[in-house]
Amino acid sequence: MNKHITYILTMLLFSASTMAVAQSRKDSLSTKVVDVVKSYAPTIADADKKREDANVKDSLTVKKKQINYTIYSVPVASTFVPEKGKAASVKPKVIREDYLDSYFGGGFGMLNTFYADANITLPVTDNSNASFLLNHISANDDMDEVYTDTNYALSSAELRYDFQNQDVLWGLTADIGRRLHNWYGIRPASYTRQQLIGKVDDVHQTYFDYGVGGYLQWSNPYFKGLDFSVRGLYDHFDSKELNVKAQPTFEIPLTDDQKVRTNVILDYYNGSFTRQNNLVNELNNRWMLFGVNPSYHLSIENLDLKLGVALMYVDANQSDESKFKAYPDVEASYPLTADAILHAGIRGIMQQNTVEKLTKENPFLSPMQEIKPTNVQADAFVALNQPKDAMDYYKKAIDKSDNALTAPIYLSKAAQVAQDQKNYKEALTYLERIKTDYPNSEEAASVDVQISQVEALMNL
Repeated sequence: MNKHITYILTMLLFSASTMAVAQSRKDSLSTKVVDVVKSYAPTIADADKKREDANVKDSLTVKKKQINYTIYSVPVASTFVPEKGKAASVKPKVIREDYLDSYFGGGFGMLNTFYADANITLPVTDNSNASFLLNHISANDDMDEVYTDTNYALSSAELRYDFQNQDVLWGLTADIGRRLHNWYGIRPASYTRQQLIGKVDDVHQTYFDYGVGGYLQWSNPYFKGLDFSVRGLYDHFDSKELNVKAQPTFEIPLTDDQKVRTNVILDYYNGSFTRQNNLVNELNNRWMLFGVNPSYHLSIENLDLKLGVALMYVDANQSDESKFKAYPDVEASYPLTADAILHAGIRGIMQQNTVEKLTKENPFLSPMQEIKPTNVQADAFVALNQPKDAMDYYKKAIDKSDNALTAPIYLSKAAQVAQDQKNYKEALTYLERIKTDYPNSEEAASVDVQISQVEALMNL
């Protein structure tokens, strides 16, 4: 018992001493401040994924089977011939609200001169339009110290209808005109005004001209189109004339660069002059021109070449002899530089004349004329088309050229330059001159189509 008590007391004393020592050590510690001067940047090691390929066990297997076959070539009987590719035509956009190519102009000047010019174009459908053209100029005031009347009046009206889609382009025209001119030539010193009263009241000429025509351009590989016109005239002295013209065009494509083109020309003229106060009471004129104009066309690289001939049959009532004539028709075009194109050729033709054409050049023509065609054996031309100076060049060439072969060429070139410059009104002026002054020229065969295209561009 005493031994156990002694053991317990010993353990108590040891515990107390240990706590005292620990307490003394704790009290001896002081408080310190630790500053962290660098942030901690933890790093993570890359983990690599263990790749294992799956073992696929498929009990199904596909074996490639050998196929034996034989091809038998059988020719196909067909008459189909593919056409040469061409750009699709662009349908003009018709704006019904604004008629930009419609206009009206007028003026008044000295000697009671009055001028009026109008062009009204209205769309009929999305692919067609109708146009009405009116032109008038007149003066009705007499000049001092002139015995005869000096008034004049020139009036014309035209109605057009044009239709265009992707396959066909055609149009019809009808026009009528009146031209009044007074003659002159009386010497004032030879007669008094009293002596001439009742004798010079009828010294004037009045022409009434009219006509209908049409054109057709078709997307056919062989028949390219047709131009026709019927024109007539009569005057104050009962003179009259009738001119019927038709020109179909055919084309045979040989290759992509070669073709054969043929123009057929039918031109009939019949006219008569009547003057009761003349020794010859009546003078008749009748001419029949029938021609074929085949030509070979080659376009290779930068060269455009045309080799052709015009074969004409001429028949007239003034001669018992019918004549066959041949004329050259050769043209070549080649670009010399980027801004210069050389255009040269030689042409010949039998040009039909009419009273309407001659009197528009000279309104004082005597109403008793023997009308004959103009036989142009050959006429050569050379032109250097430089776009920057082309318009001035062609204007000078037009003024100096008055024959039926070269003048329409320069007019056509000038119209093309004006169209390229978007001067559509000036282009129409040149095209109308071809149609009016040179209706039998090669350029006139397609002038109605060009007029329609330019008018469509004006309406865009």
